[in-house]
Amino acid sequence: MRILTWNINGIRACKQSLKQELCDLSGDIVCLQETKITRDLLDEETAIQDGYSSYFSFSKKKSGYSGVATYCKAHATPVSAEEGLSGILTDKLKGTSDVIGHYGDLSEFTNEELISLDSEGRAILTEHQYRDTYGNIRQLVVINVYCPRADPDREGRLNYKLQFYKLLQIRAEALLKAKKTVIILGDFNVSHKPIDHCNPDADDEKFYARPSRHWLGQLLMDTSSTCKSATKQNSQKKPSKFIDTFRYFHPKQEHAFTCWSTVTGARQTNYGTRIDYIVSDVSLCQEEFEDCEIVQDFEGSDHCPVRATLKGTPEPFDKLPSMCTKFMPEFYGRQQKLSTFFTKGLEKEKSAKTERTQAIGSASLGKEKLPSSWKRNLGKSDYEPSFKRTKSDSKNKSHKTVSITNFFKKVPSATQGSSSKETQNLNYMQLQNDTDQIDDITKTIHIGKVPRGDEDKGIDGGKNEGSLGMTGETNSSETNGLVKGTNVRSKTKKQMVSSWKDILKGPRPPPLCKGHKEPCLLRTVKKPGPNLGKQFYVCCRPEGHKSNPEARCNNFEWVVPLKKLKEVKGDEPERETKI
Repeated sequence: MRILTWNINGIRACKQSLKQELCDLSGDIVCLQETKITRDLLDEETAIQDGYSSYFSFSKKKSGYSGVATYCKAHATPVSAEEGLSGILTDKLKGTSDVIGHYGDLSEFTNEELISLDSEGRAILTEHQYRDTYGNIRQLVVINVYCPRADPDREGRLNYKLQFYKLLQIRAEALLKAKKTVIILGDFNVSHKPIDHCNPDADDEKFYARPSRHWLGQLLMDTSSTCKSATKQNSQKKPSKFIDTFRYFHPKQEHAFTCWSTVTGARQTNYGTRIDYIVSDVSLCQEEFEDCEIVQDFEGSDHCPVRATLKGTPEPFDKLPSMCTKFMPEFYGRQQKLSTFFTKGLEKEKSAKTERTQAIGSASLGKEKLPSSWKRNLGKSDYEPSFKRTKSDSKNKSHKTVSITNFFKKVPSATQGSSSKETQNLNYMQLQNDTDQIDDITKTIHIGKVPRGDEDKGIDGGKNEGSLGMTGETNSSETNGLVKGTNVRSKTKKQMVSSWKDILKGPRPPPLCKGHKEPCLLRTVKKPGPNLGKQFYVCCRPEGHKSNPEARCNNFEWVVPLKKLKEVKGDEPERETKI
């Protein structure tokens, strides 16, 4: 059985179809993070894939944010599926077979905290039947998580992240205590050890000082000095109940990164971090895992997939969990009524309205009397049948037909009291037409050629005396004036174009970086602070390690604002340089 995790960075932003992506990933259970989709944007092509059942958790705070999804092949159909870690989102299903249960002691969390931790769509749990190598059926719970990022610009996010970690560990340990086998996989948003980071702190104490690394260190068993044959012995010494399956099989592999910065192009130089994990309980990893690998050549996101292979096989369940997207009303094939979107109070209002209508109908026939409280609020039209009321209303209402010509207005001429602005526009149009005629005549004068024998006849052989001749020795004052005027006008155009080019020179060419002598890239500071909005130049090559000659050099230049520039004749404006 193959289990795979991948931060897809937007399920709707795939370069190819989702069906092809799932086929290329070739996993029996495919767990996706950061889907960036909400329930209202989920389409049928994404929700339902042939040969798969899918389970989504959406962010309930804002659109295009967070979100996880799990796709299971038909032979790996889960027994049950559940959204969230605390169980608050599945209160309606508690006590049924669709709930996995076993939440642990959550007394240290308030109800508001639990709702907040499960409202960003960061966890999906699926429980599967797994047949191990001994032929026994195990209950395997796969926890698909997208752990929060501690954004320094957002107050309280570090505490939110640590609270999520704590809730995740409580739930996973509670499932282990209930005799379940557990796999936690997804984007943990933290690198475990210096070997998992492209640029770790030189001081190990500083590196491990981060609270998120401290939490991950106490969750996982240390595999840095272990091998497969000695894992059982070390696992008895370590109190940790979970293990990083990749480091179990590849304890010393360097540059095994799963996430890179797309802004700096760091994937080209493999300058990233390993923050995507497949974590298993120790006994399952020792007995059933064959391998865990990082698929770095699989593109389509700023992350790459991580895939684990187990020796056993999944056992399909004959019934889909109720959380499956196939049971969503919009995909289930049942037509919804508008009344289903309103509150229960609509039913009371409907019944009261029906009772009132029946009473009015009986009163109009003289069978019953209406209550006095109703008569005060009823007019004559309420007793009349609907067709009579419509007829009387139609007589009283006067429908005025609006002509389409009312939407258009005639443009007044300049001679009929138009404004000065309209007069200027008309004069400008007339002047433009005259100028175009002059240009046409000028082109005819300069381009036209006449045989030498007909020099005295003009363009039409001298038949029309008023026509303009095309002889090279024409001494007509009108012609000379026209040509001279046209030449002056054309020179003025050229002068204007050259003057605009002098004023608007366009952007300056970027400077060359000091390391590779290549044109730099122009960047803008977007981080809030004193330098917000300022521009700077950096090397155009992708970010990488200092020892890599193909990586970005340390060239850095601020772009000086025009107000502070000191220009010299013919010299390039000065730049502030910092290397």
